[in-house]
Amino acid sequence: MSREHTFRSPTSRAILLIIIEAVVLIAVIIGVFLLLPDRTSSVRASTPAIADTPPEPAETAETPQPAIVEPDPEPEAAPEPETVPRDYAARPVVTGHIVRSGDTLWDLADEIWGSRHLWPDLYRFNRESIPDPDDLTIGYRLQIPESLLAIDGTLSEGAISHLLDSYVIAYGAYRTAERSLADRASRTGRRDLAIRSRLKRSRAQWLLYSATRFDENFVITRAADIDPDDVAVVESYLNRFGRPEFRLD
Repeated sequence: MSREHTFRSPTSRAILLIIIEAVVLIAVIIGVFLLLPDRTSSVRASTPAIADTPPEPAETAETPQPAIVEPDPEPEAAPEPETVPRDYAARPVVTGHIVRSGDTLWDLADEIWGSRHLWPDLYRFNRESIPDPDDLTIGYRLQIPESLLAIDGTLSEGAISHLLDSYVIAYGAYRTAERSLADRASRTGRRDLAIRSRLKRSRAQWLLYSATRFDENFVITRAADIDPDDVAVVESYLNRFGRPEFRLD
């Protein structure tokens, strides 16, 4: 029997078809399998490898922080020099003056310092040799200290305080002269001495009133050195005439 005759039989053709279908099916299965992605490789790629020791963290560059600029400290104020109160009573003597006929402390203060109202300071520097401010001995050499006035022609608080003390000293000298004259008038009965005594009292009171140009409370703050009757008189002057104008000429 020939091969051609064999495949032409129904049985042979059926077997051949089965074989052919099986081969095609296998080929399709193989093709599909080849076309599918490799899942195992994907899994392996996504699974991190476990190292024996943890890796050291990668060094990262530190972010530079902005520099903090502290403000410059304020310069310390220069310490003020210690102010030592000036001792005006110890001012040096700068010159002298020989007393002439007609000289008065009032006029000499104006001539030397440019202010009549400073005369009690001139008396204070020479009081040991001049018991009575109105009684200057011709030929006597007066000691002239530095002026109380500042360069600009004003008086500092310390200078005013010293000057007012000088007013009190001159006031005391007038009152001493008053008592001396009153005592002599009482012993001799001389009326002229009694008049001069009352004149010294009036000058003492007017001197206190004149000092209020520098301090309106002058007689109150120095009341311990002033006769209460004289304080009352000065207050009456203030009420009647007002406070003297603050002038140095």
